[in-house]
Amino acid sequence: MGRKNHQKGKTRSFSKDSAPEFNRRKKNNASNSSKPVVRAQTGQVVVNGYSEQWLRQQFDWVYRKEVMAVGENVQSGSIIEIVTVQGQSMGTGVYADTSGEQDVVVRRFSEHVEPLDLEFFQKRIQSAVNRRSIEKGTNAWRLIHSENDDLPGFVVDCWGESISVTLSCASLKVLLEPFLEALERIYPYQNAVGHVRLPHGKQAYLGVLKGAFPDRFVVEELGIQYWVHPQLSKDAGLFLDMRALRSWLIQQDWTGKRMLNLFCYTGAFSVSAGVHGAKEVVSVDLSTSYLDRARENFRLNLLNVETHQFIDSDTFVALNRFRRKEELFDTVLADPPSFSHSSHGTWSVQKDLKRLVIACLRVLKPGGTLIIATNHGKMPPRDFSKAILDAARKEKRRLRLMLNYVPGTDFPAALHFPEARYLKCWVMEAS
Repeated sequence: MGRKNHQKGKTRSFSKDSAPEFNRRKKNNASNSSKPVVRAQTGQVVVNGYSEQWLRQQFDWVYRKEVMAVGENVQSGSIIEIVTVQGQSMGTGVYADTSGEQDVVVRRFSEHVEPLDLEFFQKRIQSAVNRRSIEKGTNAWRLIHSENDDLPGFVVDCWGESISVTLSCASLKVLLEPFLEALERIYPYQNAVGHVRLPHGKQAYLGVLKGAFPDRFVVEELGIQYWVHPQLSKDAGLFLDMRALRSWLIQQDWTGKRMLNLFCYTGAFSVSAGVHGAKEVVSVDLSTSYLDRARENFRLNLLNVETHQFIDSDTFVALNRFRRKEELFDTVLADPPSFSHSSHGTWSVQKDLKRLVIACLRVLKPGGTLIIATNHGKMPPRDFSKAILDAARKEKRRLRLMLNYVPGTDFPAALHFPEARYLKCWVMEAS
């Protein structure tokens, strides 16, 4: 799960180098130096026994060190047959050049040898549509969730009548034409824009793929409106995988209550509480541009920005100031980036989550609600739990887990793809 520097462009999407499963697999991987001499036929990629074992367990990625041989004329973007050392076919995939920075060099689309054509994509996309159930008053949601919808490396987010397509690797551009045609037949859209994820949390802009894509426009989620910028970033300004938490927020009784939203981004959580009656919402972020966008979302929903606070500050500096002033909140919410750099130092959710929870508890009323979330896949659930529990013991506060959220039906998590289960989100009552 990668999220860029929160101050420079907060992103949210799972990735290969974010999950414990990925790291365990890399450690056990055979090195290139131990490869026997193996030859591949034209249009084939030969994989080692370790990769074969994972492919048979329905894990559709092949890593660089698992490739034994590459057939003649196979290059980045080639549609290839995956075969074992013994010559057994393991299906059809797309190859990415092993000389690049990509760790995943083959994404398997089918366990059989078959064309990746219009008919193929229509079947997969229709299956994805069938498994989704989107709430009323919502036109911002995820239509294709990559490997979890058996379409490796393809993500499609819907923003009203427009869509954004994000590819995990530039090699997948070879499939864009049949994919988009199949998608339009099943889910007609007016505008489309594209991005390609690059190593180290970066992205490349593919441009407008259809229509005249506006710079920004309004979408609706659970009856609340938000400005989104799909051309600016693949995340557009609204993390769709957190809709379940926003749904919980709007169901609470906010009368007379104060909420503190840390690392607030464009303020979606803040708006959810504000629209439903919170007395005051305090939104904290280091980015003034994000705070400006948060104010725009407040105004869009007819909220008076003068009755709420938007604080340009490092989170820990703000928390220390609240503690010194003895300011307390009914709800404290923190959904931090995985990594961050600023003039105040370096933040790492793995190293600093306990410190963050301690600081949050010091400004939370007795009986208040603490909400902690992270999409950092390298942090296992047990480490997430330990950091929170250790912080509670340090502050001599008792926490009770009230809700353990997972994304909605538009973010299915395939059991054969452990990397998809990246999100951890706890809603707790604090004594």
